Parts: sequence; C-alpha cells; structure tokens
Amino acid sequence: MSFEITDRVISRKLLERYTAQLSDTNDQLSISNNKLYKSEQRFKFLIEEAPVAIGVLHGRELTVETANAKLLEVWGEKNAIVGLPLKDALPEINDQPFQKILEKVFDTGEAFYANEIRAMLQHGQVLKEYFFNLVYQPVMDYTGKSADILVVAIDVTLQVNARKAVERSEEHFRKLADLVPAKISNALPSGEVTFFNRQWLDFAGMSFEDLRDFGYLEMMHPDEIPGFQEGLAAAAKSGVPYISEMRFKNTDGSYVWHLNVASPVMNEAGEVMMWVRSTTNIQAIKEEEQRKNDFIGMVSHELKTPLTSLNGYLQFMQRKAQRSGDDVLYQGFKQPLKQVSIMTAMINGFLNVARLDAGKIPIEKSAFNMAELIQSAQNEFRALYSSHNIICPHLEEVAVLADRDKILQVLNNLVSNAAKYSAASTTIEISCKRLEHWVRVSILDQGIGVSKEELGKLFERYYRVENNNNIAGFGIGLYLCAEIIKIHHGKIWGESEAGRGSVFHFELPL
Repeated sequence: MSFEITDRVISRKLLERYTAQLSDTNDQLSISNNKLYKSEQRFKFLIEEAPVAIGVLHGRELTVETANAKLLEVWGEKNAIVGLPLKDALPEINDQPFQKILEKVFDTGEAFYANEIRAMLQHGQVLKEYFFNLVYQPVMDYTGKSADILVVAIDVTLQVNARKAVERSEEHFRKLADLVPAKISNALPSGEVTFFNRQWLDFAGMSFEDLRDFGYLEMMHPDEIPGFQEGLAAAAKSGVPYISEMRFKNTDGSYVWHLNVASPVMNEAGEVMMWVRSTTNIQAIKEEEQRKNDFIGMVSHELKTPLTSLNGYLQFMQRKAQRSGDDVLYQGFKQPLKQVSIMTAMINGFLNVARLDAGKIPIEKSAFNMAELIQSAQNEFRALYSSHNIICPHLEEVAVLADRDKILQVLNNLVSNAAKYSAASTTIEISCKRLEHWVRVSILDQGIGVSKEELGKLFERYYRVENNNNIAGFGIGLYLCAEIIKIHHGKIWGESEAGRGSVFHFELPL
C-alpha cells in the first residue's frame, strides 16, 4: 500500500525553513538589543557626564524622566524627583514662564531657544537667582508627534553677574565723568570715539552721535593735528600717556586752549585696547600767562633803560679813573660792571621768555665758525667768571648756519650755570667737535652735580634744583637754552652725577 504524503513533506520543509529564519531573526534581534542597550548606556553616560545641565521630560505631563547631576545641581534637587511631573518637582517655577513654554513646545513640536533667561530656583530655604542659555528640543515618536522634550541648559549666572557689574561700573564711570569739570572721552584703537561726557557735548553743542560723526579731529586747530597724531603713535609704542596743549573749536567757532592727555590702555601683549582722553580748559590760565608775560616784558624793558644808563656811567667813571692813573678806583669799577652785566643778561632772559611764549623771539641766521665764536667769548667769560679757570682745549673749526647772538646767549647761560654750581678755582672746559651732520658743543664743570631724578627736569621753566636755595636764579636759563636750540632744530641734554660735576651738550645741524 502507498499513501501520498507530498503535502506533509512540503509542510515539514516549510516549517524547518521558517524555524531557521526565526532563529536568525532572534539572533539579529539579540544583537540589535545588545547594540541598543550599549547605545542607551553610552547615551546615559554622556548625559550624566556632560558639563552642561541635560534632562528629558516625558509626555505632556512633563514627567522628569532623566536629569543629570548638573541639572539636579542647578535645580537644587536630588535624584528623588525623577518620575515626578515638573510642576511637582519644582513648585517654585509654577509662577514663572517655563511651564507654559514647555507645553507650547510639546504641542507645536517647535524647539525653544533662549539666552540669559532668568530663573528663580529654591536651594534649601533660599530662593536663588540664576541665568541660563537653554534649549527645549521636542523628541518625536514613530507617528511624528511629540513624545518627550530634551532640556539642555548652560548656567551663565557668573558671566551675567560679571557683565552687570561691569555695566554698573561703566554707568558709575559715565556719571562720574559727567560730573568732573574736564572733558572725558574714550576711543577705539582705530580712532572711533565710543564715549563723550556731558562736558564735551555741551562744549561742542552736539549730541553724541553728531559729535562722533562730525569727527574729533574736526574740532582741533589744524596746526596741532600733525603733532597730535605723532604723539599718539609714540604713546601707542611706549604705553606712556601723551600730554599736550591744544586748541579746540567751541560752539561760537572760537578756538579754546586745553590741556589734553591721551592715555593708551594696553593688553598683556602690549597692544592698545582703547584710549582714554582727558581734556581740560586752560584758556583762563593761558590768558593769565599772557598777562604775566606782558607784564614781565614791560617791566624788563623798563628796567633795561636805567641799567643801560648805569652801565654807561660806570664805564665812563672807570675810563676816567684809568686816565687819572687811579688803579685802585679803576679795579673797583670792575665788580659793579660785572653785576650790571649779569643783571642785564637776567633781564634779557625774561624778555626772551616772554617773546618765546608770544612766538615772537627773533631768529636771524648767518653763517659763522663755532670755534671762533667760543674763542671770542672766552675772554668775556674769564672776565665775568674770574673765580674759575675757563679753558677751551678742543675746538674744531666747524661752520654752522644759526643766530650767532642766540647761540652766544646759550653758551653764556651754560657757562654761568657751571660757575654758579661749582666751587671757586675749579675748571670749566668748553669744547666743540664735528659729528656726521652736527656740531656738538660741550661745557664740563667740576661742580656739585645733579641727581638722575632731577636731570630730566632741568630744562623746564622755573625749575631749580632742590637744596640749592642759597644760589641765586629764577630757573629760566636752561629753559631758554632748550627753546633756542629747539628753534634751531638742534638737541640739548645734560649728563651728571651728584657730587661729581656735570657736562651739558648741545648740537646744531651743520
């Protein structure tokens, strides 16, 4: 007997094939589950170890499903809040906008971004203020609807508080700057002005925007702009403030004198970050200075007349004594004539200072030999400063184009100073030599010397070395020398050590 079992065999083979496929599927599913588990663990690890606050809120109830340590820290809560709705986990935010924002993100499926958003969070018994940069990112399910919301928040409280402190400090500075009588401004390295105080705005009669757009340079006197720009360039390299006297135009179109201080603010690399400028009105001081100089000029001029007469009478009497053969009387007239000469030189100094301030000191250049000028002056110096030994051991023949009388005045002032500040019978040495494009004249003494701190101030007007009040003078001699040499486009400086004498040099272009 035989039975047909084709269907049974086919069914068994199908069952075996399906069993094999199911086994393969189970293996693949096991591998996928393992990968998914590892991926989930990695994701949880990344969230937990992330340096920012990260959490996941589930469903429209916004149940806290995941919250890393950073998020729990800023919330001021512990892991026990996981599984609670957000409104129960953080009841203090119910009166704040976050719940409504999260519900809107869940309903619309659109992410929410915010920078420096403020939140008040309960930490123990204290309600603390925080600021966050945060993202609420909806996470969709397979149907495309919102299932969860990923919360990412960066705590920027310290940065915000620091910025607010800077803003408060800046506001304090602005108010303070408006109260001071000086004109204060700030500028970028490019020159763009970022701040003018009230004094500037009132002086210019403009708003900040108009004054900034009008241009800071437009208010300066044109003659002073090149020097100002050179001074800024030097200050940017050295970091030392540039101080200058400048004129600025007011609302009437008149130029007013100001003391301008431009101070660079440098970074660690030595680059200019910004400029702070202080500009003080000194018009009244300038006018007072002018009145003083006019007075000095007038008095000096009036004093010269009787001195000239006195000098003439003394010379007449001296010649008369010489003709009569009275040598004692003749010699007796030398000292008063010397004092008259010193007094005349002093008055001439005051007159020249007044002329310098007025910009009217006359300069009449001519070609002459510097060595010959020194030699011709040597006898006069020996007569005036007979208590000292004045020598000229090194004189090179050098021709210059300069005002002979003014250079002689510089020599006289320097030799006079050397005599005043050195003991009797000491030597004063005058020398001149040719350099590449210059002639250098040097006056060396064996006097009391000057400290390094005071050496740089010697050429300032009315400056006198301390502890030498017993030595007569008004502190204008070296100032006048410096100004005369400056007009000749030359250089003047001193070298000295306290107790070891001094040497003063000046150079003139050939």
